[in-house]
Amino acid sequence: MENNNLDLFSTLTSSLLVPIVSYLPFKEAVRTSILSKEWRNIWRETKNIEFHEKFFVDLQETEEKQRIQRSSFFDFARNFVAGYPQGDIRKFAMTCSKPESFLTDIQSFIIFAVSRNVRELELNFWDPRWNEEDDDENHPAVVELPYQVYLNEGLESLKLFSCNFDVSRLSNFKILKEVAFGWIEMRMVSIKFLLVCCPLIETLSLKKCWNIDHLEICLPDLRLKNLVLDKCNFVDDFFWIEGPMLRFLKYSGKVGHFHMYNQRQMVEADLDFGMEPEFFEVGTLLYDFLQEFYAVKVLTVCSVLLQDYEPGFELNPQQFWSNNLWPVPRCIHRSLEVVNVKGFKGTVSELQVLEYIINRGPKLRKLNLFLSDEEDENGQNRKSYMARVHYITQFRTPSLNLRVFVF
Repeated sequence: MENNNLDLFSTLTSSLLVPIVSYLPFKEAVRTSILSKEWRNIWRETKNIEFHEKFFVDLQETEEKQRIQRSSFFDFARNFVAGYPQGDIRKFAMTCSKPESFLTDIQSFIIFAVSRNVRELELNFWDPRWNEEDDDENHPAVVELPYQVYLNEGLESLKLFSCNFDVSRLSNFKILKEVAFGWIEMRMVSIKFLLVCCPLIETLSLKKCWNIDHLEICLPDLRLKNLVLDKCNFVDDFFWIEGPMLRFLKYSGKVGHFHMYNQRQMVEADLDFGMEPEFFEVGTLLYDFLQEFYAVKVLTVCSVLLQDYEPGFELNPQQFWSNNLWPVPRCIHRSLEVVNVKGFKGTVSELQVLEYIINRGPKLRKLNLFLSDEEDENGQNRKSYMARVHYITQFRTPSLNLRVFVF
């Protein structure tokens, strides 16, 4: 059967095989060269080109060994570009953590992609040694986006990490839908200019950008659906977001003043305040912030929102989660469909909370239990945690469709 399938593919012409290969990740496309003689060079025509140094460079090796490996990486890229046939490409991506010695080659590769009317351009020159969590040092980019890129009016996706560009020249990208910037200096005026000049943008991602004055997104006819703010450095932690089509927000940073308007379409929010050095007297800010997400169906929060709270009265967990806890939160009764529990150990507290939710969630259809890999203080492990799942299957539930999955 396998030989018959291989023979069937061998009868296809290259004009049919190239689109198939182009849907594969670049590394997998290269591997198709061993399938048969007919497939040997098909990968060289892929419309999805990804030059990633991880295919050649082991960052655990010595600097000298990495230098040799990186030279081999660029030799491969040069040969590939030199032998590429005529025709447009869909995507061009390049990743290199130490581009200083190859700036001419990099410019040449980017210009090649533009000459082939590339629609998705991703350039990543971020160094993995830079610490995402607590690195306050700014790292000036050494790669400049060549002017030819600004002439490509057909660009639909642009992702630049540690790569300098001229925001005033992005106005040509009228059909740009996806934008990601990282490890570069950004100003609010640049963000606003981008959204005004590129009105079709649906996804905007900012990662480890610095010197952003604040964030103010409140433009008419904004089509933004996905917004990611990942560990950026804001001069003033003030956020004003008005996006009637916004469906997903991911924020990782310090606790700030958030004002969000017209968010009825938002489906999911992912909030992480791990960059906040102190959490005293931020309860009101967090409370006000969470109030803005009344419409979301999926809310992921960091442990900051789950800090220990010592009430001014004795708390009996079993009694707290009994039927006396009333009224039942509306989201549990009216809309809650999926519950994810990460690091499940089957403790008494975990089971009490889950029993409360399961007893009162008529819309529940899925409970995902991700077992903890850690041993507890009594030497209990995954096998023990798995055994405790049995208790959950015995809980009464008004839902007729609830299924429990264990991972």
